[in-house]
Formats: sequence, C-alpha cells, structure tokens
Amino acid sequence: MSNKIVAMIQARMGSTRLPGKVLRKVSDKTLLEYLIERARSCELVDEVVIATSTNKIDDAIEKVCRKAKVKFFRGPEQDVLLRYFEAACFFNASHVIRLCSDSPLLDHKLLDEMIVEYLDDKNKCDYYSNFYPAYHSKKHTYPLGMNIEIFSIKALGHANKIAIKNYEREHVTPYIYMNPDKFSIREKHTNGILKNIRLTIDEEKDFQLIKKLIEILYLNDNLFGLDDIVDLYKKNSNLFEANLSITQKELGQ
Repeated sequence: MSNKIVAMIQARMGSTRLPGKVLRKVSDKTLLEYLIERARSCELVDEVVIATSTNKIDDAIEKVCRKAKVKFFRGPEQDVLLRYFEAACFFNASHVIRLCSDSPLLDHKLLDEMIVEYLDDKNKCDYYSNFYPAYHSKKHTYPLGMNIEIFSIKALGHANKIAIKNYEREHVTPYIYMNPDKFSIREKHTNGILKNIRLTIDEEKDFQLIKKLIEILYLNDNLFGLDDIVDLYKKNSNLFEANLSITQKELGQ
C-alpha cells in the first residue's frame, strides 16, 4: 500500500467578506503563491495540490496554478468535502493535509513536524490537528492562521459518505473531529498560548497585517516561521492589535 501524502490547499475567489483575497498581491506574488512556496518546502509532502471550484470565477485560481506549475483539481463550490474526497482519489492520496489559502504564512517546519508525529506507529490516528477540535472547545494554543489538519483517505471517505449537515460538507472535517467515538483523534498543542496573534485573512485589517509581516520578515528569510513571528510580536505587539477584534464565523453560519 502506498503512503502518499498530499497537501491540499482549498482556494476560491468567492469569499463573502473579502472577495478575491487569495489572489491579492504582496510585492510581486499572490498570497496563494506564498502558501504554495511554503507547502512545497515541506520535506515530507509528496504532492501539493490546489482544490478549487468549477465556478467560472475560479478560472483565475487555475491561471495562477498553471503559472506556478502546481497541480489543481476543480470540484463543487459549496460541497468542499466532496471536492476534497474527489481530489484525494484523483491524486491517489493515502493521507491528506488540509490547508486554507486564507492562511498564507504556513510554518513549513511545523507541518513536517506534525507529519512525523502523525505517522508515528506508536500514536496512530485517523485525524491529527493543531487547531480545530481545540478551537471549538476554546482550548487552542496555536494562533488562527497556523491551522494544520492531517487525516487518512479512509477517514475522509467515511466522512464524505455519512456527513449530511451543510457545515460538515462546507468545512470538510467537522464530521471527523466532532465524532471521537468513530475516529481516533489527536491534538497538538504548544507551550505558549498565542491567541493574541491572528494570522488568517477574513477582512481588510487582516490583509494589512499579513502584508506588513511579509514586508518585514520575507527579505531576511522567505520561509520565516512562527518563531520569527512570535519574536516580532515580542518586540512590537502593537503591530498585531489592529485585527484582534475580528471574529471567526461559527460553524453553520
């Protein structure tokens, strides 16, 4: 049996709060290209794939994929769970990493670390995350925007077959992590509680922060990680305050 690990980045242009955000540019690259660069830098990822929709507006996503020479898959716009499952099958994935294009500052070293932990024979599981189960129990220790989920094709297929609620289909993994009696689930935590750092993009203030972080840190190290962001936070916490009032949509909203 193969053990192919596919990092799948979901991306679409039709965001309700900040349309087209994933193709906004900082310097000479789109936010999506920054994330592709980081995902490709992971030593343990076998393939990076963009999972976008068949909506014509997402032709722009396909164009960027072709330019970046990254593989892509187009599926249902609203049923993202089905899109993920079909893409995973198309690319013969054994394990899938779910990444979101509105979180372009992925720490590639953190992802490699989590892949090693996920594949550890002593701690085998169906689903491993540093964010979502803990977020919904308000016990997350990683900042929003460093979200990583790793799960087996078997778990994804089971969720695709059984999940029926709209939010389960739209957000891909809730059926898995909300059913610990059906799946073996593990969470990763960090020593520091970094809730005062918001690194995802939902609104204009989010984009402006990400833009500043890239402009400050990228030239020194194009693959700067969470530790570098935390160091900057310790030196200039005011920089990170502008977007803290923005709230995440709850599941089902």
